[in-house]
Amino acid sequence: MSKYLNPTLLKIKPMLKILVLSYMFPDTRNPQLGIFIKREVASLSKRCELKVVSPRPWIFFKEWLGANSESGTSVIDAYYPRYLPLPGHFFNPIKGWWFYIFTKRLISTIKNGFNFDVIHAHRAYPEGFAAILLGKFFKKPVVITVRGSDINLLPKQFLMKRLIRSALQKASVVIAVSKDLKEKVYGLGVDENKIKLMPKGVNLEIFKPRDKQSIRKVLGLPADKTIVLYAGNLVAVKNPLAIVTAALRIPQDILKKIFFVFVGEGELKQALDRKVHYSRLEDYFLLTGAVLPEQIPPWMNAADIFVLPSISEGMPNVLYEAMACGLAVIASDVGGIIDTIEDGKNGLLFPFQDAQALSLDIIKLANDTSLRKELGKNARLYLENARLTWETNASLVESFYKTILT
Repeated sequence: MSKYLNPTLLKIKPMLKILVLSYMFPDTRNPQLGIFIKREVASLSKRCELKVVSPRPWIFFKEWLGANSESGTSVIDAYYPRYLPLPGHFFNPIKGWWFYIFTKRLISTIKNGFNFDVIHAHRAYPEGFAAILLGKFFKKPVVITVRGSDINLLPKQFLMKRLIRSALQKASVVIAVSKDLKEKVYGLGVDENKIKLMPKGVNLEIFKPRDKQSIRKVLGLPADKTIVLYAGNLVAVKNPLAIVTAALRIPQDILKKIFFVFVGEGELKQALDRKVHYSRLEDYFLLTGAVLPEQIPPWMNAADIFVLPSISEGMPNVLYEAMACGLAVIASDVGGIIDTIEDGKNGLLFPFQDAQALSLDIIKLANDTSLRKELGKNARLYLENARLTWETNASLVESFYKTILT
């Protein structure tokens, strides 16, 4: 055998070992929680060895009723240690320390059999702040990914801004998922050279155009209506109530040809129900509630238009998913959305919180089938040409790890 083929002479570099910290990693009882983090980590697991620590609040009556689960995911080795929750915003400044205190012992045990090379925290606070403390204790470099509210909202509180700035300045690498977040991190006084821009990804084999009418039949949706879809958490920052407000401004002769579908759950579910009811729009709206992540593609393929009216964003994964399915997108002009949507080419942008502008865009696309198809086709092509996949994402993250370890 040639020496060049002799396995004993080959130098095979071991895979990097990464410890991932995130409150938002899903488990069997919370499959929708942070699904984008799970997908990112799952893709990275093909390149690195990974273990995830994702604390869960210990709530007495839920524990007694068996409402929480220790089960992890089948993809990644995940740990879900319990911690005593600190309610409300008043305790925000100590939640980073709290994360550190309740995970350090478990991580010490993990390290005995898994001597990780890097700690990667998903969000600047509390995970990122705790990761810096853990990195100092275990003498390991720290990578922090900033995703949205941790930079858009939390730094508005004076003390939180100082804590977040400190964590980001001490990290070896800060990953921003949009240009807007990268600029805001730089504005906090973080060295520009260690801020890395890394757009999210999407699985183009799972999220792709399919036969619309057959899926509508399965889901029980009207075959002859223009279906407008919202998919995501029903929370204030996503602004789902704006869609109902916009619907009220659509002339009746056009509205009767449209059907709105909301896929998701959240704190605004009851408010949304009430607004639809009191506006007498029940015949035009369907609220499905929560669905499993694997059930999202059919709902997207059943729709004609996807609407994302957020008032603040990092880089919403659901936008990529809708674009990958060939949907015509209408989205607010905030955060990372404007990195992706070119108004009039691969989607439509409207000024955030402008319900009148949103209604006009819905009317425009409801009346123009050709434009819908063109925007949807261009949206899919944009993702393909930019190679915005989880594989690309994982390759970038691995390169960031190697940079700080060489």
